[in-house]
Amino acid sequence: MVRNMTFFSVIIATKGRPSLYDTLKSLKKQTFKDFEVLTIEGYMNEYEARNVGAKKAKGEVLAFIDDDALATPNWLQNAYKYFQNPEVMVLSGVVEGDVWGWGKWLRIDKPYWFIGCNLFVRKSAFWEVGGFEVDWGLGKPVRGWRSDTAMGYKILDRFGRESYVHATDVVVHHPKPMGSVWVPEIEAEFYRRYRKYVLRYIAPYDPRICQFVVINNIERDDRVRRRLMSNQKPRLDWLLTNAEEPILDVGSGEGLTFIPHATEMDVVHFDIDLYAIENFVRGDALHLPFRDNSFRTVVVAELLEHVPDPLKVLMEALRVSNKLVLATVPNEYEWKKEYSPCISREERMRQDGFTDVDEMAKHFVGSSPYCKDIVSEKKYPHLWHVRWFTEQELAKLLSNTGKKYEIGYLRYGGWSHFTIKIFKART
Repeated sequence: MVRNMTFFSVIIATKGRPSLYDTLKSLKKQTFKDFEVLTIEGYMNEYEARNVGAKKAKGEVLAFIDDDALATPNWLQNAYKYFQNPEVMVLSGVVEGDVWGWGKWLRIDKPYWFIGCNLFVRKSAFWEVGGFEVDWGLGKPVRGWRSDTAMGYKILDRFGRESYVHATDVVVHHPKPMGSVWVPEIEAEFYRRYRKYVLRYIAPYDPRICQFVVINNIERDDRVRRRLMSNQKPRLDWLLTNAEEPILDVGSGEGLTFIPHATEMDVVHFDIDLYAIENFVRGDALHLPFRDNSFRTVVVAELLEHVPDPLKVLMEALRVSNKLVLATVPNEYEWKKEYSPCISREERMRQDGFTDVDEMAKHFVGSSPYCKDIVSEKKYPHLWHVRWFTEQELAKLLSNTGKKYEIGYLRYGGWSHFTIKIFKART
């Protein structure tokens, strides 16, 4: 496939995974033949490896694909037609597959996201903007997921929006979950550098970065802060209104709910991850390291969908509470389509061959060594939802606690959540 004159240089930063052979087979089937393939391994991270590959490349356009992704047969052919326009410097395509590890086929087709397993950059533009960011000035090997997008934004800044194409017919399949990792230091620097793009193209679909930049005071403009938190405010207000001190916030993350009121409230933050916030305890929600009746209120917000045994989490919360457990759970069946990529549970079960929802949930927790690998030191692959709840399923779960409970609803914008109160007094 290597020629003296090539149009595309296909660059694969690889860890030598067996799936690389399938990637190479998919490239062998390309209808477009004027390309070379370079596999690069052994560097700090995939971005350094890609930069090394770009230096060796002979092609006019660099085409990036991962070693666990499969190019559709017309992948290069379709991209080629767009690069016949000399003004086009960067092209992003569509990614399909089980990209989040939910066990279902998902199509990611959003412009300005620049996902690196399906990204094309004209070589001259690539080097004019300095290639991929490797360590974000942190001076250590990091693997965050923003360098692909940062490359796209640098080209937009240098060459203008007319230099960019999002091509819906340039498609790769990604059968297994992606390997990108949330690195707080990178997220902070990414937001600072590309704020205008993040606010327009990422923040509306990614509540996590909205919460992150507000909590860490990265965004100082009060108007923007209110905008970033607008899709969470009704849920947070409900928790704040109903919680009585002292409070244990289980699955607190960086303390989105209570940190803004930390000086006024008696709160202990608890999470399986480690966060540099005051009054923080690290541990497992299935085994809370607190005495019985230690807190007036225990908050379990946006957590039950992440754990393999939600009943045990609730029973532990009830044990250490002396009055009330508050919970919120995403009602994803009612989310706007662009906010929630989930298909109906019935369709997902049909596609994956399951007849029982608990069996399905256990399967995805038990068969996620990839998730466990990228979240080392953690017992559960908790970054992804392992189940979705209907009201009937929540009612069944809550009735098993043996306590009185109330289920409510929060619907606003394109979002929807269940609200739950469980009362410690026996029924």
